[in-house]
Amino acid sequence: MNLLNCRVNMVEHIGFDQLQSLISNALRVLKPGGLLIMETPNPENIVVGTTDFYRDPTHLLATCSSIITFVSGGV
Repeated sequence: MNLLNCRVNMVEHIGFDQLQSLISNALRVLKPGGLLIMETPNPENIVVGTTDFYRDPTHLLATCSSIITFVSGGV
């Protein structure tokens, strides 16, 4: 598979263990050089990080790009 597109905001609704599993499985099925696209509110944005993110009680994990990079092993 060349592309996995998770453009539905869902990453913030799952726990850290589930995020690790999601990324691990995505990397397993992607071809070398394949692309995983994940969309989530940006907690590094001052408005999102201080107010908007927490208005949705189903949000569990404020996930910024550095966390996703860390979980993916920097791939």
